[in-house]
Amino acid sequence: MSLTIRRLRTLIAVAHHQNFRRAAEEMASSQPALTAHIKDLEQFLGVTLFNRTTRRVTLTREGEILLARAKRSLTEIDSVVDELKHQAAVQRGRVVIGCTPTIAMSLMPLALREFRRSHPQVDVQIYDEPSEILERRIFSGEIDFAVGPAPQRPNRLTFRHLTSDPFMAICAPGHPLASAGKVRLKELAAHPMIMMRQGLNLRQELDRAFTAQGCRCTPAIEVFHHYTLIGLVEAGLGLGILPRMTVLIVQRRKLKTLRIVAPEVVREFGVTTRRGEPVAAAATLFIDSFRKTVERRMK
Repeated sequence: MSLTIRRLRTLIAVAHHQNFRRAAEEMASSQPALTAHIKDLEQFLGVTLFNRTTRRVTLTREGEILLARAKRSLTEIDSVVDELKHQAAVQRGRVVIGCTPTIAMSLMPLALREFRRSHPQVDVQIYDEPSEILERRIFSGEIDFAVGPAPQRPNRLTFRHLTSDPFMAICAPGHPLASAGKVRLKELAAHPMIMMRQGLNLRQELDRAFTAQGCRCTPAIEVFHHYTLIGLVEAGLGLGILPRMTVLIVQRRKLKTLRIVAPEVVREFGVTTRRGEPVAAAATLFIDSFRKTVERRMK
């Protein structure tokens, strides 16, 4: 006979329940078989492990010594098994990411480059779409997680905050506010504005901000894509408002940026997953890699 993992787990179950019948139920075994395991173990070691009475079963001194060592040994074995399973899951992993187009162009390439260096074997697929579409993809299970603003419909979703992204105004060099450096939110409403169209997450956040200041901003032009908005602002057709993360892209163009003050308007930015569902091992690793990229870039 050998000192098997099964026999050690039997020892732990009997010691926990102090009853052979309940221990047998936990081990999905018959009581006679479990009792035989303990007897075999005692014969193999040459010591009595349990004091048996009609009411309960208690450990002897020798049994307590073996129990303590068995628990430590099995904890270590279970830890190694979990680690190996985790590594195997990562090696054959695939990550399906959702992110807004701005993130796809600014932060995602940096995070993906770092991730591929450490985990070149993981396949990555990216859906670069507006946050409204990404929410639907999370609900349907098409993507593992989404990176972007807080969801509009938080039911059944979990949002993990990463950073706050302030809004900034942009304008062409010849605009009257071009040299201001900063601007009050109310002042922006007095100028022709180019804004994202109604129904989009970005537009809803800005509308709420203007309403909170007791003013209404009626855009001169409404668009669907950030890139269209940037092009129209560059042509001198009006002011635009974009998150700072998008402004990282704008800075490569001949545009002026203005910090919005009194009040500063920010949007929460982070990772959205399905509530109550575990995130795959490879996806968890990528989320951690992305978080580190955000911490370095958004300081």
